[in-house]
Amino acid sequence: MGKLDGKTLSLALILLMGSVCCAQTVDRPNEPHKPNQLPGEYSGFSEADVLGKIFDGYDPTASTVSSIQNSENKPTKVSVLEAKLWRVASDEYLVVLTGLAGRSEFLCGNCTMDAPLAVLKKDENGLSVVARQDLPRSYVTDEPVSEIFGTLSYTGHESVSLDLAPYRLSDSEMLIGVRIEQMWLPAPIYDTTLLLFRVEEKRLRKVFQTIVIDREYPNAHKDGPQVLLKTNSTLSTIRSGGQFYDLIVKRARFKCMENDVGDCASKSPAVKRVKTQTEVWRFDGERFKAKAASSGGR
Repeated sequence: MGKLDGKTLSLALILLMGSVCCAQTVDRPNEPHKPNQLPGEYSGFSEADVLGKIFDGYDPTASTVSSIQNSENKPTKVSVLEAKLWRVASDEYLVVLTGLAGRSEFLCGNCTMDAPLAVLKKDENGLSVVARQDLPRSYVTDEPVSEIFGTLSYTGHESVSLDLAPYRLSDSEMLIGVRIEQMWLPAPIYDTTLLLFRVEEKRLRKVFQTIVIDREYPNAHKDGPQVLLKTNSTLSTIRSGGQFYDLIVKRARFKCMENDVGDCASKSPAVKRVKTQTEVWRFDGERFKAKAASSGGR
């Protein structure tokens, strides 16, 4: 891969500073972390209360989990990355995105971090876990991770955030969304992936995954004006006539130039819509599969 020229680097910096992606940067578990107050009716609990329910062998004094050994055979550092209220019908749950540090040093660009996802609720005993992704057992050896039930992971070029928009699976079920934003300037890569999870007994099953924000740089390694092609996607759910709702993905692709407007985000005449596409995804009981797509021009 060739080196980026000055104009491309300038574009990259504009994108970095002016991003409108929904994903956000969160603290990593091996960086200094200031506990945040939990939302709503869960505000009376601490992050230690939450982590103690999710992880066996949690030590609140060291913020470590003895049941999971890091790459140095020591208890793994853990923290809450993000916690949000999740409402399903008349019930209110707490969705928690946590972070496990598989190594002691600070995260490098190519290093991988785990971000287990969990759902908790209040009960007569305080807190209980409704569902959780499968946790790694150790970082000493590489163990296979379930693509469907295994914990989320991300690298130093990525950030993760919860997306609890009303993604409906059925009349009684909602899905939990997580966005992973990836930015690696030398490539250049800059996109956002949405993953949706279903509560299945006491586990979380991944049922959907797609890139919802995508950026392409056709002449990134050439001299002259820098072109950006950006695709934004909006998602909604509709009744399908069966038990489960269909997922509708509407994609709109825009073209702009670096010198005109950054990130194709404005309604300026310099931003051109070049393509639209609507996709229908249908749930088969285990995951969503694309059933149909229709495309159009401007």
